[in-house]
Amino acid sequence: MNHARPLHGALCLLGLAAGCGARTTLVPARNDDGAGGAGGAGTSTTSASSASTAVGATTSSTASTGSGVFCPDLVVGGESALFAKFAGLPRLALTEGSADGALSVLAYGDLSELRLISFAPWSSWPEPLPAPAPPAAAEGGQSFAVHGAPAGRLGAVFREATPDGSLLVATPDMDPSAPGGAVRFPIPVASRALAAHVRDDGAVRRLLAVVEEETFSPEGLPTYATRHAMLTPGTPLQLSEPHGCSSGSQWAQVLEMEDRYRLFTLGAPTSSGCGAAGYATALRAVLLDAAGAPTVLSYVDRGFPIDRVAVAPTPTGGLIVHTAIMNALTPIWLIDWHEATGTFSEPVALSAPQFQGYGPIAATAIGSTVAVAYTENGDASSPFRIGIDLLTDGKPTTHFDLPAAGLVDEIALLGSPYETALLVGYATADEQLRVLRLDCIGAL
Repeated sequence: MNHARPLHGALCLLGLAAGCGARTTLVPARNDDGAGGAGGAGTSTTSASSASTAVGATTSSTASTGSGVFCPDLVVGGESALFAKFAGLPRLALTEGSADGALSVLAYGDLSELRLISFAPWSSWPEPLPAPAPPAAAEGGQSFAVHGAPAGRLGAVFREATPDGSLLVATPDMDPSAPGGAVRFPIPVASRALAAHVRDDGAVRRLLAVVEEETFSPEGLPTYATRHAMLTPGTPLQLSEPHGCSSGSQWAQVLEMEDRYRLFTLGAPTSSGCGAAGYATALRAVLLDAAGAPTVLSYVDRGFPIDRVAVAPTPTGGLIVHTAIMNALTPIWLIDWHEATGTFSEPVALSAPQFQGYGPIAATAIGSTVAVAYTENGDASSPFRIGIDLLTDGKPTTHFDLPAAGLVDEIALLGSPYETALLVGYATADEQLRVLRLDCIGAL
């Protein structure tokens, strides 16, 4: 199975009281060929979710003790490197940038522009760093999603300035060093980019673009819906029907399967289309075929508004990490999604005693290990820091803390395709984008 590393998204909703969710599968189990009923069809099952089961605590240190599952030990590969300066609210993403995995791409934006930096992080820590390429878009920093592709070309969805204002566009073939030459395809109904996934199927390159659509009721109340589109050269772009609606901003992420996609979205708990939008309390998994048509839908309703979400591929499917807006004691939740059955495991709480209850989270895969990052309470010299847990089979094996002076609302992770290291990107209050590398001792 070919799992692609997803990018990370975040959103913020109004809070409600805590509650226990319910697990629901809306379709029968898939046949051996992966086919299944349409979303919302078939039988449904419901069971009570665990709201308090905690995964065992782990030891905290600046250099992990490790368990030998991923590597004997992880250490910071050097001082965090200053990649760029930004203005306003930052956006940050890390993705692979070449077919052999040697190159990576840091995409970043603010209120003015989207820029890309290609670098080679796995051979040696880059000093000096390469300069950013020319802006990919003058307004692209407000909203974008990127995904590395074969031959070092990116798939991307971002905002672009037009004579009438701005428009969300998509491209399946962007050169990170010369982004201005990429052919853009407009997505006129979209208000915000959520996720992008590009792949080559033989001689055809496809881009799965996932976007948010904002609509207003006659009373002026907004509703946010997730829509996706498959962009194939020579074929008109076809948008899906709205799904995953809620009264707060949307989130989405894509995992690649052999010849399909698994699209994860966030929305109100409804099994057919959007329905009446409410708080986003449900995580939805939609199976898409190679042309982007949905075949299977399942979801888990958590019973309370979900705040931030991240997903990483696992050998058996995907690990969903999420938080909720309730209070300072809100935990980080872990939910396994099983690809073979299309079902979700019971949620468990990650033991993260210094998690501040809100803020950015991120997840990525390093081989069969999943790395989860989040904001921790620090000390007098650094009020916030980054906590990272390594998990195997959904269980934490290592926890360690990273000093991140001036950390603000952005974290990105990227696992080495050689399964030897981890990149951590973050934004600081003095408007710097910094990246550091964690190495496996003896692996390089």
